[in-house]
Amino acid sequence: MSESPVKRSAEDVPMGVRTPEDASPEASISTPAYRERSSGKKRGRAAEEDGVIDDARESSGQRAARSRGEALEQRILGLRARVKMLCGRLATAKANARRAREHMDDGGDEDRVRELLNELEEVECDLRALDGNEPTVALLLAYTSFVRRKIRTVVTMNDIDEDTLQLILRKMQIESPKELLSLAIVNQRFRKALRSSTVWHTLDLSCHGSTMTNKILYAIVKDDNAFAAIETLNLSGCSQLTDISVLKVLGKCHDTIRSIDLSGCELLTSETVRFIGSKCKMVQTLNLTDCKSMSSVAVFDFLLRNPNSELRDLKLMGTKHLSGRVDELDFDDLTNTVEGYLEWLRSFNGARLDSAASDVDEVIDLLCSCEKHLDRWRGGNAVAICDHANDIQGRPVRKDDPVCTIFPDCGHVMCIDCSASERRNMMHEHGRYMYPCSSCIHRQPMRFMPTPGGFEIVVRSPEDFERLLRERRGQPSVQERIES
Repeated sequence: MSESPVKRSAEDVPMGVRTPEDASPEASISTPAYRERSSGKKRGRAAEEDGVIDDARESSGQRAARSRGEALEQRILGLRARVKMLCGRLATAKANARRAREHMDDGGDEDRVRELLNELEEVECDLRALDGNEPTVALLLAYTSFVRRKIRTVVTMNDIDEDTLQLILRKMQIESPKELLSLAIVNQRFRKALRSSTVWHTLDLSCHGSTMTNKILYAIVKDDNAFAAIETLNLSGCSQLTDISVLKVLGKCHDTIRSIDLSGCELLTSETVRFIGSKCKMVQTLNLTDCKSMSSVAVFDFLLRNPNSELRDLKLMGTKHLSGRVDELDFDDLTNTVEGYLEWLRSFNGARLDSAASDVDEVIDLLCSCEKHLDRWRGGNAVAICDHANDIQGRPVRKDDPVCTIFPDCGHVMCIDCSASERRNMMHEHGRYMYPCSSCIHRQPMRFMPTPGGFEIVVRSPEDFERLLRERRGQPSVQERIES
């Protein structure tokens, strides 16, 4: 008896061997796909076929863009190699040029450097013509700019010759010579150049004023010839300087000095004037204003009556006989000196000074006016405006008598105690204080007293003046002549 076949379930039949009657509609006969059962070589060939298909699908515009990118990349690589080559040659040429300059030899290396720089600039132009958004292009442009800055010839102080350095120092605009002298700390070349007479044509220390002392001036001038060729000396306001320091400067430059300003140097005496008159033959401008220790008589004797002098501009207002309280006898010496000077001027029919620039004419007019006031006082005219002055005018001066002075503006005489009281009635005009004379306050034009410390003449009785004047001149008095 044969066995009936046993019907198997679909799960019991292995995949791939199911029969139609075993298969369900969802699990019909299935075979592996072609790619799943193909070999590796076949799969590669299939991929190539896909790429060919993709290439065929690429548009013409995309192909053109890709070709342009490849050309740009090749162009950048070429320019990069050229920049590298030029920079190497530039470094070598620059080193050779530096060595040649140190040995004072011109072997043409500087020309070679310029040629290479021109080539580098051409490469830069080519780089700028490319796409600026490329990072490589931007880096190459920055590098070439850096190389050109570094390779450019920089002139240092060592490349400047001595004459040019001295000319530069001479042209520098400075407030004080001490600032220029401080450059000596730079190096030895500067120290040597600063002590050359070529650098200094002017010595102006007026900005230091009363802080300038003999010791500081010695440190500036020293013992070399740095200031042997100066043409202008300005020591205005240097009130602490004395003859010895000023004469040291003038002793070095007396052959070239043309302008001297000593205004406000209160300690200078007639020794400086004597040296200027005898040694400084080229001086044309001299300012001695407010040199209170310098004799006005010496100025006329040693300067104005010097036939070899080139002096054209002289200011002497405020010198010893024209400032403060001047003794009547000293003032008489000054007037005699001025009379001799005027006679000397008439001897060659010409005035040596420039009247518009100097104050000598003003001084002479002041002396003539004061001489007239003194003649009125000595003649017994009523010019005394206080009791003390009125008493002195009629009798010899006693020891307990106050000092009396004559006002140069109006000619009135008053004792110093009364004038100090009168100065309380001061007035402020044109930015300064004025002290009107009590006897001239209603006159037109109004006359004024001297300012405190200003120029005024100390007077005595006419008899005392005549006696003292004879004693100074060595002449016997009338009583002495009678007795002899």
